[in-house]
Amino acid sequence: MARHGENSYKRKDGRYEGRYVTGKKANGATRFGYVYGMHYADVKMRLLEKKAEFQKPAHMQAVFRGITVEKWMRYWMETDLLGYVYDKSEYVVEVTVTEQGDALRASLAYVRDGAAAGAIVFDNRYRTAGLTVVKSVTGQGASTTETFTFTITLTDASGARLVASYPYTGTGGAPSGMMDNGMMTVQLAHNQSIRIDGIPVGARYAVTEAANNAYVVSASSSEGVLNENGAVATFVNKRRTYSDVPKTGYGETTTRYAVAGLCLLTALVAYMLRRRFRRR
Repeated sequence: MARHGENSYKRKDGRYEGRYVTGKKANGATRFGYVYGMHYADVKMRLLEKKAEFQKPAHMQAVFRGITVEKWMRYWMETDLLGYVYDKSEYVVEVTVTEQGDALRASLAYVRDGAAAGAIVFDNRYRTAGLTVVKSVTGQGASTTETFTFTITLTDASGARLVASYPYTGTGGAPSGMMDNGMMTVQLAHNQSIRIDGIPVGARYAVTEAANNAYVVSASSSEGVLNENGAVATFVNKRRTYSDVPKTGYGETTTRYAVAGLCLLTALVAYMLRRRFRRR
């Protein structure tokens, strides 16, 4: 299995597995529990919930000392778990201690956003969106069948490539398939496009096109952060005119003059030979 983060692995069947400690066995060995999911982010969320469920209060106090749960959750959700929107509810735990004989008894009451609640429950939503790449060509002599190569990369906030697989669908004759490990290359021609679905909101994307000296490329929204509305990266290639084509060494103009000079010299030689034969 390939390891991804703390106690999380990618299995051979494509799923992610997370392991957490549930306690001790009778012989003193550690007892573990397991969670599974198709996405690393899902497993990480469930793993955190299970760890919190089985950890002791003293340990939890040490973890959160000096920082509120809200601030820690906000940081964790925004940096580690792409696609999730955390629940902004605020809870107040009211502890009532009463004396019963020689013992003290504590009772808890939960208040959520000013209203009584039966328990502390946070409902975090997982959101995905799509990335569309659109290609078109313009200009005199532009080919409507020539293909252009694109590289698409998906990363998290730290710049690490996403490890999941995402389906993409082509239109206008473009291919369809699966994007793996946060990177893919695809070839698109005029009026073709692809759409990659299931990308977690908050992921960063970058789309680049391989250089082609015959065209001037205008790109729009070629990189950014994916929001709930998705993103559309548009590439328009305008065919260069003769004056726009970059010159390297002896350019096309030099070649034309050389050919013209050669033709003129050939005609002159032919004329001189004809006169010579006529004199004979």
